[in-house]
Amino acid sequence: MRQILGGSKVKFISLLGICSLMVWAGLSQNQPAIDSLKRIIQKTQSPIKKAENLILLSGYYQDSNLDSLLLLSKQALGVISKDLKHLEKGEFKKGTTEDNKRLAEVRAKVAGNMAIYHYGKGNIKQAKHYLTQQKEWAEKSGNKRLYIKVVINITGIKSEEGDYLSAYEDLQKILREEKELDSDMKVILFQKLALMYFKLGSYAEGLHYLHLQLPLAKGNSRREQKVLSNIGACYGSMKMMDSAIYYFEKSLQLCVENGDLYQTVVSTNNLANAYYNKGDVENAQRLWLEGLSMARENRFDRGRTPILMGLIRIAVSQEEFKTAVLYLNELESIVPESSSLTDRKSFFEAKVLLAEAKGDWETAYEAKKVLDTLQEKIQNKEMERTIAQREAEITREKEKELLEAKHQHAVAMERQKRNTQRYVGAGLFFLFLTGGYLYIRYRQKINRIEKARLAAEIKLKTQEVEHKNKELTSFSLRVNQTQEYLRNIEEITDKIEAGSDERTQNALRELRTNLKISSRKDKDWVAFQNHFNELNSEFIGKLTAVCPTLTANQIRLCSLLRLNIPSNEIINLLGVTEISLRMAKHRIHKKMNLPHGERLSDYILKL
Repeated sequence: MRQILGGSKVKFISLLGICSLMVWAGLSQNQPAIDSLKRIIQKTQSPIKKAENLILLSGYYQDSNLDSLLLLSKQALGVISKDLKHLEKGEFKKGTTEDNKRLAEVRAKVAGNMAIYHYGKGNIKQAKHYLTQQKEWAEKSGNKRLYIKVVINITGIKSEEGDYLSAYEDLQKILREEKELDSDMKVILFQKLALMYFKLGSYAEGLHYLHLQLPLAKGNSRREQKVLSNIGACYGSMKMMDSAIYYFEKSLQLCVENGDLYQTVVSTNNLANAYYNKGDVENAQRLWLEGLSMARENRFDRGRTPILMGLIRIAVSQEEFKTAVLYLNELESIVPESSSLTDRKSFFEAKVLLAEAKGDWETAYEAKKVLDTLQEKIQNKEMERTIAQREAEITREKEKELLEAKHQHAVAMERQKRNTQRYVGAGLFFLFLTGGYLYIRYRQKINRIEKARLAAEIKLKTQEVEHKNKELTSFSLRVNQTQEYLRNIEEITDKIEAGSDERTQNALRELRTNLKISSRKDKDWVAFQNHFNELNSEFIGKLTAVCPTLTANQIRLCSLLRLNIPSNEIINLLGVTEISLRMAKHRIHKKMNLPHGERLSDYILKL
């Protein structure tokens, strides 16, 4: 405190006076903005824009007037109710994507305001219900920042329900998965983690996360003020009052600079509590009086309750019972039957304290009975919360066991699937091998049968060729014998002609001529040619293709050359002289245009 105020009580009082003036300046700044926004809302025709402005206006009442917050949220919902029907069915109109996202975002913020209202009224279950609604609409709107903020708020509710493990896992999941978190989101995350450790009594871990927030909150005075206030509260819980006072003073300074009325009242109460716990009752009383004055002027009933409790404690300790009674009556006026159990408990604690100090044991007894009832209700509520937490843990354990069982089942099914695949693969491989083996055996058998058939056909063909060759040989022998016989006849006629007259000689010449002609037309030659064609069916075709102008006698000569018959036998078969045979070969050579030096017989054999 002395570091901020220079160690002077006068300066301390002056600062509170300046604080009050700045707070009133802040109020005067907010009211014109509120009035201006109301005028804009009245003139706005677009339902979406009007609802957005109503949500913006409701933000001014989040800390000070929950009823106004609820009323404005319902008005915003009523303005867009018709347009929301298709969104509630999960439908997005074509061509209006941006409007759909704006509608979903407004709906999400309405749900968020409803959650704030019920949380402020102490209805945690309803607050969680509306936060879940807000999460769904935030996801539809595509506003990633809003979605993460809602998830963080849900973890705060889980922490209050005692489900710290689930809340911690959710927060760590966001830190792991959301790589592009801005500084504001990180501040909120660290704040929730710190609060969770704070409620668990792990102040050192909580302080770690609180100090991580400070460099991130620089530049955002409202955010920085909340971080400083949380650090002060943590040090206060650790009974380190000097550190708590230091951070509460810095928080109060920022509240004054920002002109934030409600947070100024809250920070003043926090600082007063720190001084009271340190034993500095004088400074605590002054701060509480300043805070009470601001809370009365702005009707901050929620902010007045802890301040009045502090002033009642001081008045009782100083035996100023009249003053304490005045404070108690004021406290009673702002803590009706509908207030939260905690606020009513604070009131009856103050009443018991005052009655016992005055010696009014009957009033103290009655107040103690009510206090015990309230305490019992709070304990029952805590028990219900503990039971709900235990049930949630049991449900999670069952879900975990179910998931584990499903996982084991999936693993077993996967293993069975792999084994089945292996067995099927092995079976298919075995069938493939068996089929391949049988196919090879079948092909081998077919090949053997085919080879046997071909061998039989070759043998048959060979026999036929041999038979034909024998026939050709016999034909050749008969032709040869016939020619030999005709030559003998010619020799006899030549001898007869030598000793006969001219008439006889002419007859013998005619006989020789007819014999030569008949030798060429002998039926054995015809049969020979037919057999040759059967055995060499392609040869005649190739020969005529090479030289189409060959005569029948030339083809016959070529056929004899194809059989590789010697020239002397060809002379006898054809009944010609050696010179005639040579001339016939030359004419065929010339017709075929064979190169000089290539033998006709060699060419015929290669054809």
